[in-house]
Amino acid sequence: MIRPLEQLKQLKLNTYPVEEIRRCIREIPFHGFPVAEFFKGKIIERGVENALKEPVFNTVNRISINPNPSDKYGRASTPFNSMFYGIVYPGCFSDEILKYPRVGCAFEIVDFLRETNNGKTIVTFSRWKTLEQLNVVAIIDPFIIYKNVFMSEIQRFMISNFEFTIDQLEVIRFFTREFSKFVPSYKNYEYLISALFTEYPILEKGYDGVLYPSVQSSNLGIDFLCVALSKKGAKKLIPIEVLQSGISKINKEIDIVNIFRKPETIPPIV
Repeated sequence: MIRPLEQLKQLKLNTYPVEEIRRCIREIPFHGFPVAEFFKGKIIERGVENALKEPVFNTVNRISINPNPSDKYGRASTPFNSMFYGIVYPGCFSDEILKYPRVGCAFEIVDFLRETNNGKTIVTFSRWKTLEQLNVVAIIDPFIIYKNVFMSEIQRFMISNFEFTIDQLEVIRFFTREFSKFVPSYKNYEYLISALFTEYPILEKGYDGVLYPSVQSSNLGIDFLCVALSKKGAKKLIPIEVLQSGISKINKEIDIVNIFRKPETIPPIV
């Protein structure tokens, strides 16, 4: 009998075998990822790109979970099911640039920053604080070296508390790779496994979301930690500051100019 993990590896994702993926994920006996607890006061940075027809966002919901969800798969989202994506502030800073998670946000959401072409856009960044504890599944390989302090703490916890068999490590590394791989825009089906894996702990286990290393900012040699929260998880956050920035790129030179900053005392998302 073929193991569920081997079945997952053999699936042709371009045929969108959604139910087969869900079944395999449920049947894998050990996923091996710890649950990270974000206590009250943890800070998360989020960015949303403004469109020409919407140069300014006027509601809290517009800078939170997208009210007009995409019909495509994302790294941690299924069609018509938006997630709250953000970058986690580390507890302390071992690298000067880690003080600016909005750099990671920008690379996650602005296409031309990751590609060879030039461009310009406006992004509304927002800083959010947790009102109550968040429980998120950390999709992290315990044996990859990261500069991010918080990721290193999770790895130390995993190594100290788990005894991994060869099969268990294979499962961990498979899903970590799925969350870490670069996906071209024309191969949306490559997100199927990571998106449907995210669905599993949220819908079947009651967790608030997932954590994983930023793929897009890794090209800068920076290890930002991404978080993807469900709508229920996002309700545990409150925005504390909003910053709109103009971002441009000309011949690999990137310029970020602050346009508008506003400290906020806004009620939580409803």
